[in-house]
Amino acid sequence: MIFRKRTPLILCLCLCTLLSAQTSRIDRPDRFNSLDSLEQVLVSGKLSSLERADLLLELSRIYRMSDDSAKSRSYAVEALKLAIKNGLKNMEAAAYTTLGGHYLVNDKHYIAYVNFKKAEKLFLQTNDKKWLSVVYQSLMVLFKTIEDHENTEYYAEKVLEMAIERGDMKTEVLALFFLGWARYDNNTGLEALNYYRDLYHKSVQINHNYTAYIALHSGMIYVQQNRPREALQYLHWVREYCETSQVVILPEMYAFLAEAYTMLYKVDSAEFYIQKALNMNNLDNVSKLTVLRSQSLIASYKDDHQNALEFYKKYFDLSESIAHKGKTLEIARMKNWFELEQKDIEYEILQQEKLKQKRLILILTVALLLIFALLSLLILLYRKTTEKNNELKKLHAVKDKLFSVISHDLRTPLAALTSVLRFASKKTLDAEMRERFFKDISSRVDDTFSLLDNLLCWSKNQMKKIVPSPASFNIRVEIQEIIDNSQTIAQAKQISLTNLCENYIVFADRDMFAVVVRNLITNAIKYSHEEGEVKISAQVANDLKMINISVNDNGIGMSQEVQDNLFKLSKTKSVKGTNNESGTGLGLTLCADFVKMNGGVIWFNSKEGEGTTFSFSVPKNISQ
Repeated sequence: MIFRKRTPLILCLCLCTLLSAQTSRIDRPDRFNSLDSLEQVLVSGKLSSLERADLLLELSRIYRMSDDSAKSRSYAVEALKLAIKNGLKNMEAAAYTTLGGHYLVNDKHYIAYVNFKKAEKLFLQTNDKKWLSVVYQSLMVLFKTIEDHENTEYYAEKVLEMAIERGDMKTEVLALFFLGWARYDNNTGLEALNYYRDLYHKSVQINHNYTAYIALHSGMIYVQQNRPREALQYLHWVREYCETSQVVILPEMYAFLAEAYTMLYKVDSAEFYIQKALNMNNLDNVSKLTVLRSQSLIASYKDDHQNALEFYKKYFDLSESIAHKGKTLEIARMKNWFELEQKDIEYEILQQEKLKQKRLILILTVALLLIFALLSLLILLYRKTTEKNNELKKLHAVKDKLFSVISHDLRTPLAALTSVLRFASKKTLDAEMRERFFKDISSRVDDTFSLLDNLLCWSKNQMKKIVPSPASFNIRVEIQEIIDNSQTIAQAKQISLTNLCENYIVFADRDMFAVVVRNLITNAIKYSHEEGEVKISAQVANDLKMINISVNDNGIGMSQEVQDNLFKLSKTKSVKGTNNESGTGLGLTLCADFVKMNGGVIWFNSKEGEGTTFSFSVPKNISQ
């Protein structure tokens, strides 16, 4: 059909009308109906994200209709970014729709298609059928623009179905109009004629915007069926409508009026409308062909065969030029569309490859994490096993040490005590020897008692049966009591015990504190020379929360080897005192445990041959 060559202008008009009918998302006052006022509102900064995005799309549409392509695209892109940033799905889809309209008007069909499809996807997600219908109408216009009848029909049917569902008669007529284009293009038969004639009557009933196009279409089919009288009814209706309404006057109307009158041999009327058509500034090639054909026929009617031939030659040349240009444009369009489709396919393949890579990376990451977790578990199990083995080794060493203590350090004094008692029972000892033996027995009994006491305390501690019971007490008083009880063993070596502590009040387990101090004083006496001196002092720690207690002697001190293994029961070597007193290391291990249980720490400073100072900290009474 010749009319299809004129479709780009009509389609653009359809698109502008369609996009201008898109529902506004905000209510704007009447004073904001001008472009300047809209832009003033935009820069005012008093809009929400939704209102700003909607206003940007409105400005984009206005600039598109005023042929300012750059600003139209700029505002649409800004609206799109704003919608994406704020998670406005419907507004994002509306922005894609507006961008699609921009690219369609500017003949960038594939980019328009991509944007429309993005909008369709989002509107399907939000189930916004009203806007989805707008997208389908846009796609319908797009595919008619590129003469893709199959897709035009597909989207026209979607629009028609949704329009019938909503009871929207105007959109229904629009869909039927595009369906006619898709189904009856180049068809001038009765089926096409009946279709457009029925559509015309339906559009007249509802005063549709496209009634003039439908009537013009019907009139053109009548002309091509050689039924000029019936064609004139439709063509004159279109003329009256265009001339009395503020709509675009279509050049085809005057051109086909001229042709209809030419067919009726009404030369004056034909020449009148030919002149009308030639006076149109937007006369297209199809209308020029119609006019040239009419001019050639009119010249032949007048027996002006030279002009008739001249007009026909121009008609033929223009037809050939249009056909050649149309084929060239069609080939270029198809090539461009094919290349864009290829790019789209390549993009999809690339996206799929990226998705596969991401999945592979995810799988590898999960696998590596599982391997790492497994290795960590194995290492943890190994460490726990190693720790348990080490703990077992330590327990075995402690057990061996305890058996050594019991079998040697405890058995030896008892055996000596038995021997002394046997001698004493025979009454063969003189008074001096008896006195010396009894002093020795007393010393051994004290050592054995102290050892048994430490052994019992340590055993209870290992079985977790000793629980600290902290209380407030005066350390000077407590230490003095311990000194008084230790005087017997100190006097045996003529060692002086000096209490230099002040009346500090601490908060700790009194019995544990006594065990620690007693053991440290006993050790100091044991490793001090005859007539030596042991000093017990105390001072407030730097943090003011602890009291540091020190037991100092000027005895034999400790070798580096002994110092390195101190507080380690399994590695402690027995060192004899200055009077050959036995030592086990059990007392110091017990001291370390009790100090820690009361929230303190224990440390020492020793130099071989010069003496030793043991210190430990104990919590100060906070109410002091």
